[in-house]
Amino acid sequence: MFESVGVQVVTYHNEPAQLVRLAEAIAATAAAARSAGVRRVTVHFGDCSDRPCLLPVEADLRNELAAAADEVDIVEFGENLGSGGGSNALAARHSSDAIWVLNPDAYP
Repeated sequence: MFESVGVQVVTYHNEPAQLVRLAEAIAATAAAARSAGVRRVTVHFGDCSDRPCLLPVEADLRNELAAAADEVDIVEFGENLGSGGGSNALAARHSSDAIWVLNPDAYP
């Protein structure tokens, strides 16, 4: 079992409601992971959009994840790094035992 899990989501022009729905699902899954023995859960969002899609819902994302995540990291890259480039940039920002990469339209 891992002691810590970092959840990563790279966005690009995603709809606000989609991101809030994803945050709700991550929160529920993080709670289940904690019940299974995971001690630390961090969530990292990185936006590759040319028009920010995370800023309008930042407060909603943080509220949805407040009880489930030890840390919520929201980054506006300011350029399109692509999914892999954005994931690598997010992974460099934390040191979790395991990294869970999610597409923004995935619902765990």
